[in-house]
Amino acid sequence: MEVENNSGVETQDLLEENKVLKANEVIKNSVIASMGVSVIPVPIVDLVGLGTIQLNMIHNLCLLYNQEFSKTLGKSFVGSLIGSLGALPVAAGVSSLIKIIPVVGHTLGAVSMPLVGGASTYAIGKVFIQHFESGGTFLDFNPSQVKEYFKEQFKNGKDIVKNVKSTTDEKNIAEVKNTAE
Repeated sequence: MEVENNSGVETQDLLEENKVLKANEVIKNSVIASMGVSVIPVPIVDLVGLGTIQLNMIHNLCLLYNQEFSKTLGKSFVGSLIGSLGALPVAAGVSSLIKIIPVVGHTLGAVSMPLVGGASTYAIGKVFIQHFESGGTFLDFNPSQVKEYFKEQFKNGKDIVKNVKSTTDEKNIAEVKNTAE
């Protein structure tokens, strides 16, 4: 069977669409990992893990978009983007450190850190996809030019993480009920 292809444009469009789907899959997996590492009960270790996941995500996006990657620049970009949220870096640090308080601290940290970690990872990924899709490179990325988009995506990320958490909670509750019956 012969497949007719009227133009290379259709093929190129499919390749680009596939690239965006793969990029969104990288983000999704990174958000899930960020939420998971955020519940580590040891203060500061969760923040180090979160930063590692975010840098790995950027590296994977760079590979997908055939971009050079620099760990040093990546750290700088992440710090600048997170810093643009104002009090968030302080809140994340407090959420991590509050885990020192027995029982209550871990509970509070386990509630807030996955939200902040997942949402910030989502926003960072979306910013880099937008930048690469518009023809930008890793080396010409300028965090100050995307601060508003980052804040918007952080809000979207919080909604997505809340939805993931509530869906997971509902699923776990249903599984427990089914097991008990």
